[in-house]
Amino acid sequence: MSAGAGYYSQNIMSKTAQADTGKTGFLGEANYPFLFKYDSSIFSDWFLTSQFTYTLLPRSTPGDRAKVTLMHLMFQFGQNFDASNWSWNVGPGYLQQTIKGSGGTVELNNGTATAQFAVPGRDSQITQITVNVGTTWTLDPHQVALDLITENFFSNTKRAHSLMLSYTYIIGSSF
Repeated sequence: MSAGAGYYSQNIMSKTAQADTGKTGFLGEANYPFLFKYDSSIFSDWFLTSQFTYTLLPRSTPGDRAKVTLMHLMFQFGQNFDASNWSWNVGPGYLQQTIKGSGGTVELNNGTATAQFAVPGRDSQITQITVNVGTTWTLDPHQVALDLITENFFSNTKRAHSLMLSYTYIIGSSF
């Protein structure tokens, strides 16, 4: 078992705006989650891992009228590379975004002009199935991981990618 923190960059490659001006950025929207991970050895260098990620500190939306928290649960299958501290993993995940707004509208830049956008007046949740691929470098008791998270994997128009860079500290023994 391990616990740590990460940098979750949601919607990379300029898919959505994260500024009031409407400007997009390559790394997308920044979230700072805490995570808990449990690895189980299957055989030889193969393992199963489950990971729970949650943002305790919500991020603000453009216009600062709502707060967003993320919860991501991943179940992955992986393999340790022979004679190295590296491993790879792949598997599905369940992503839930919760948006807490104060209601009303907010005026934001919409390309060359501005437009009114609705702000949720209650908690609103978005759930998605994800496909996750990653690699981890381990130097007992420390782990650094980089994961590519794909939302709406089978959709050509709604597919989005996120990156998560994380650090965890192994609690107890590792395999």
